Amino acid sequence: MNPSREQQILQLIRRRYSHMAATGNFLPDARNRALACGYKHSQLDLLPDRILNGFSGCGSPLNFADVRNAQTIIDIGCGVGIDSCLLSIDFGRDRHVIAFDVTEELVALTSRTKKELGLEGLRIVCGDMHQIPIGPDSVDLIIANAAINLSFDKASLLAEFFRILKPGGQICASDLIPGDTVLDELPIDPMGANTSLGQVIPEDELKGLFGNAGFRNWQVIAYRKFDPVTAIDFRVKK
Repeated sequence: MNPSREQQILQLIRRRYSHMAATGNFLPDARNRALACGYKHSQLDLLPDRILNGFSGCGSPLNFADVRNAQTIIDIGCGVGIDSCLLSIDFGRDRHVIAFDVTEELVALTSRTKKELGLEGLRIVCGDMHQIPIGPDSVDLIIANAAINLSFDKASLLAEFFRILKPGGQICASDLIPGDTVLDELPIDPMGANTSLGQVIPEDELKGLFGNAGFRNWQVIAYRKFDPVTAIDFRVKK
């Protein structure tokens, strides 16, 4: 049986990220892109250059995430683990931080950083974000940085987020929405224009999907130009 278009594109994403992780040939000028997305020099200086070079987000959710009462935090689509490692550095053993990604090579890089920095409280899990191996009502905070847009079944994805999130828990995410002009070929090539565009949808549609999944208190923190699309920082509650 021939794979569907969705399966083909997901395979493309995994192959590209796997190649990047295996060769170290990530996107150029990653540190400056991370700074432009809101990270601070003081944050990035805590991490090895090896993982900074793998930055592929579109924002910095940690800048607006309320972590004061979050005992269990999961970083969905953690990539090379920048947000996960920063959280673990800040909280050590006091909080449970889970780095979650589908690409084995990226998870391996995060594991290497965990060992290098002595982040014993960081748990690393490889899997599909539509089927997260965590029990219901078990997470206080979900972090996602340019991950939701990669899903072809966002309704299913958000239902899974709702399932694992505790009542009153939050999602703090940076993601992508269409800009003034979106080229027709971008949805076909999810790595087009040097970014993970996947299945970018308009803000109103994204907000509606969160509402349909049961989330409330949609709050936009910021928009940023992220040519040829727009980056949006937002949070919602269960």
